[in-house]
This record gives sequence, structure tokens and C-alpha cells, in this order.
Amino acid sequence: MEPILEGNTFLFTGVAIPNQEVIVYINSEKTLVYRTLSDSMGMWNVNHSQDVVELKPGEHSIFAVSVDRKSKVKTPIGALRLFDVQKSIWVTMYNYLNLQTTIISIIFLLVAILFLYRIKQKESVKL
Repeated sequence: MEPILEGNTFLFTGVAIPNQEVIVYINSEKTLVYRTLSDSMGMWNVNHSQDVVELKPGEHSIFAVSVDRKSKVKTPIGALRLFDVQKSIWVTMYNYLNLQTTIISIIFLLVAILFLYRIKQKESVKL
């Protein structure tokens, strides 16, 4: 199942042994590890915020294991699922907006306007 993206947070869900601790591994540039509990039906979910650790665009994998809290025995690794993270070009550009890039852009525009104005003035003098 593909993760659900809500705002800047991914929601991952899965099925494990009911009422057990679940350890979820998301493999990206670094391996992210989450702990959660499955409910009485075995459903678990994990929220991953891109604000905390950003999953870069590209393919990533996720799998989970259940852990019996009393015996500390882990189940075999669950199904390995692959998912793609895609980022809109507009989101990428927005991430680069800050005070420094804004000031540089304004200075560049002012220099370009001044350059064009001088060219226009030289053309007016020749006529």
C-alpha cells in the first residue's frame, strides 16, 4: 500500500500481530526506525513528518516486524514494500525561497533594469 501524503506528513499503515509492538524501518539515505503498537485487529500506522527528516525524491522501502513485549521475540520481517517520493518543481523552488535568495534576486533584477535603462538612453542619444 502506498503511503498517504497529508500536507508534509506521510502516513504509513500495515498489519501485524494484534496488540503487539511494531518496529517499522524506512530505508532512505538513512534508515529511519519507528515504534508503534498494533490495535486489536492488528492494524498499525506511523506518521513521518518531512519537516523532521526529509525523504528525498526517489524510491524508498519500508518493512516492519512485530515484537512480543513479554518474550521479546521478533516475528520474521514483514513484506518489503517500495514507494516513490516525488516532489513538485514548485515545491522545490519554494524551499529555496529565503531572505538571502530574495535579496540576491532583487539585486539581480535592479542591475538588469539599470543595464537595460542605460542601453535605452544610449539609443535615445543616437537618434
